[in-house]
Amino acid sequence: INYYLNTLILKLIKIRYPKFLINAFATLGLLSFVFLANENNPPIQNSIGKYQISSFGYVNTANSRTEVLAVLNTETGVIKTYDNPSSNIGD
Repeated sequence: INYYLNTLILKLIKIRYPKFLINAFATLGLLSFVFLANENNPPIQNSIGKYQISSFGYVNTANSRTEVLAVLNTETGVIKTYDNPSSNIGD
């Protein structure tokens, strides 16, 4: 009788264990999605693309070339310019 009881238990384990395992992981996955959806995370803040830089040059009335670097802060909208006067053209 002990032999038949052991084989019956093994058959039940072979049949029910995989289904239980699949259902347990499916429930765990569903609960994790619900938990993550309800969590209030602050927005990710980074400084990628915060500044835009442009450089150009022009010739002024004194026949000298001036190089200009303009920096735009895209968060505040502030533009800063830096100029570097060069020597006269033709020197």
